[in-house]
Amino acid sequence: MPIGSTRRQFIAGLAAAGLSRAVQAEGEPALKIFFDGAPSAASIRNSSDGNRVIALLNAAELEPLVSRFQFLIQSSEGEETDEFHQLSTSLYSKLWRPIESLAKDREVNLRARGMLRDFPFDTLKGPDCYVAARYRVRYLVGMRTSETRRSQQPFSAGRNFVYAPISAHLSVPELFWSRREVSILASRLPARVRRGLQATRAAFLSDTASPFSVLHVATHAMRNRGGEPSLALRMPPESKRDIDWLTASQISRLQMLGSRLAVLSACASARGPSGHTSLAEAFLKAGVAEVLGTRWTVDDLATLRFTQAFYDRLAVGNDAVAALRHAKASFIASDYKSFQSPHVWGPFVLLSSQVPARV
Repeated sequence: MPIGSTRRQFIAGLAAAGLSRAVQAEGEPALKIFFDGAPSAASIRNSSDGNRVIALLNAAELEPLVSRFQFLIQSSEGEETDEFHQLSTSLYSKLWRPIESLAKDREVNLRARGMLRDFPFDTLKGPDCYVAARYRVRYLVGMRTSETRRSQQPFSAGRNFVYAPISAHLSVPELFWSRREVSILASRLPARVRRGLQATRAAFLSDTASPFSVLHVATHAMRNRGGEPSLALRMPPESKRDIDWLTASQISRLQMLGSRLAVLSACASARGPSGHTSLAEAFLKAGVAEVLGTRWTVDDLATLRFTQAFYDRLAVGNDAVAALRHAKASFIASDYKSFQSPHVWGPFVLLSSQVPARV
């Protein structure tokens, strides 16, 4: 049964520039959004195969706006400028307003490709608030996105693991606030915590061999010499090296089917450099249902506070997308001006290859 017939939720697919007709992937619900080269403002129409199609501005006009917005928001000072606010208003009108009229239940599943592949839609600001303050946004990855019935069990009832391999006196910078981050998480959910020398590749492979509820990894994410994203784990004490890098391709070959949520508390874990899969996408390929990652560099202290707000809601029964919206809304309403900035809360995104069925 199509998703649209059971709930007011939709999936939007934003294709590469120039695509002129909707091509439905197997298992996808009926509503999509495509670029179709429309010369003027957005409008809604029906396609011949029954899909709802939103025609956006011509991609050639949109691309420089999108590129400049992404550059400014990833700068700690760029999003304070008048130019940034003008771009946000313009892109809200062009990209989000057509969606707004359809997302009646305030949950949006977006598929973005081409120049919008890593675009932070929920950082756009409308007339009265940011998208993130009002909508629960999930980004869909992969050409085939299926509907699935998610577990109704609270996350606290499953197998939970926390990895914090980074400490002082290593060949990589210490993550000072990650120790507190791990303590907060462990107080919210019952979890097996692996710190320092306990957080090895062997332990990781063992813990993820069976389905888990939550896997939280607080570490560094870097590119190896070939440019591939990699997560930092620890080498055993007898090794001559202290850091063991687990690459995205290695992660994608693991078997994690049935696992519910991976949280990658590391910089740019949801952004894949050209020609490479991101770390977040690698966990999806391995079978994890949802992955919380980041699109750009994140501040260590802000990550601590964001993690706390996220797990506060996860611990009381919220699903991941609702917990994420709560964390972002709490930052937007924070008494600390620096936390209100979309540069700080904007990089956190929830990725999935499945649309959860509502029952």
